[in-house]
Amino acid sequence: MVAATGPNLEGVDRPLPPLPEDLARRLQDAAHVTVGFGVLAFQQAQVRRRELERLVGRVCRDLQARAATPPG
Repeated sequence: MVAATGPNLEGVDRPLPPLPEDLARRLQDAAHVTVGFGVLAFQQAQVRRRELERLVGRVCRDLQARAATPPG
């Protein structure tokens, strides 16, 4: 059985590019944007739930009214 090996990095002496000085602020901004999108999605889900509750309520009231009405 042959063991899997990673890429051959022999002779690769390139330094890593420098990180931006404001990396922490950029990461924090990205985290805030992510949380903000999550809040917006949650609020949108609440609005849709309320709309669905109103629709189901209307349908139920309509069905109750139809059931209470004598035929003919």
